[in-house]
Amino acid sequence: LNALEKDSLTGLYTKEFFFRYAQETIELHPEKKYSIICSDIENFKVINDKYGLKTGDDILVYASGQIVKNFRGILFGGRFNGDVFAFLQENTEDSGLDNEVIEKISKHAPVTAISLKFGIYPVEPDLAVQTMTDRAVMALNQIKNVYGSYVSVYDNKIREELMKQQQITDNMQEALESRQFKVYFQPKHEISSDTTSGAEALVRWIHPTLGFMNPGLFIEIFEKNGFITQLDEYVWNAVCSSIARWREKGMRTVPVSINVSRRDFEKENLAEEIINLVDSYGIPHELLHIEVTESAYSDNPEKIEK
Repeated sequence: LNALEKDSLTGLYTKEFFFRYAQETIELHPEKKYSIICSDIENFKVINDKYGLKTGDDILVYASGQIVKNFRGILFGGRFNGDVFAFLQENTEDSGLDNEVIEKISKHAPVTAISLKFGIYPVEPDLAVQTMTDRAVMALNQIKNVYGSYVSVYDNKIREELMKQQQITDNMQEALESRQFKVYFQPKHEISSDTTSGAEALVRWIHPTLGFMNPGLFIEIFEKNGFITQLDEYVWNAVCSSIARWREKGMRTVPVSINVSRRDFEKENLAEEIINLVDSYGIPHELLHIEVTESAYSDNPEKIEK
């Protein structure tokens, strides 16, 4: 039973048993105030790749042990996938969960400069522990890759943000089919000749009820869920169609840059796809320029160079 209950590496409960015992504890003591705390180690996969699995395991043991040791009111914890931990904490006046303590833990880790992040959900007895844990993870995700932010407490603002993200996800396919996405051309001006020497294609979403939507609201979501590849193809087609139309009308035509995101590079035949698209519109290749995002390049430089 102990082998089933406990994670063999850290000694914390497994996910299922953490949920069970946390639920029991909360129900047995309705008069007490608790919090669910979730944590993970930022870029843990990179640490594993760089230093090896043994060092990765040492960091997991160290981090989980230090959390239990330094944060007051921790009753027990569970290890979820890889480097994600959850803890049930009985609320105290000072939990010890502050930046100074977290930085101290990070500083003395087996590998220096690890970054621990924490999401907190104040327990509501009527909610299932799994739901509250999910919300603590949502709070945690709000500060991932945000320098200097180590703790995030779930609140209505996060809930509204997540609902907005869900609304975007629910509407994206219909928006593509009904051509709510519009392509704009931002000129590139050459100072030496005082002429427009090129343009960059930018996509904007004109939603029938939400109105004009800046790409900052939806591009990151689309990159995460993979929809960005469909949107990119939509933009590439719109650009090629515009260039072909300008040429047919005898207008002066300049090269247009299209964006290629990190998810596009997961396709084995990406180059052929773009070439075939350009050729299908009868456009000279030099009229289409390709911009690779920094994030795409940093993810897999060798593949992108190839």
